[in-house]
Amino acid sequence: RKENCMICKTPKELMIEIKKYMLSNNIINKDLALKINTSQSNIGKILNSDNPRLLTLYQICDALDLDISISPRDTE
Repeated sequence: RKENCMICKTPKELMIEIKKYMLSNNIINKDLALKINTSQSNIGKILNSDNPRLLTLYQICDALDLDISISPRDTE
């Protein structure tokens, strides 16, 4: 696995990791809104959603230059 790889089992967990990434990299909602062509208030709603859409998460990750990878679970 890559360094700093996080395992997220739900869209909400992925959103939490995105928010942590934004915070640690000083990315504000306004900047993200510009990158995905939406309003700042809509970004706030998305980031605080209990059930964000997977397509929206992909768009956000793409805008932030983040990869989403799939790997088999460790079954040991």
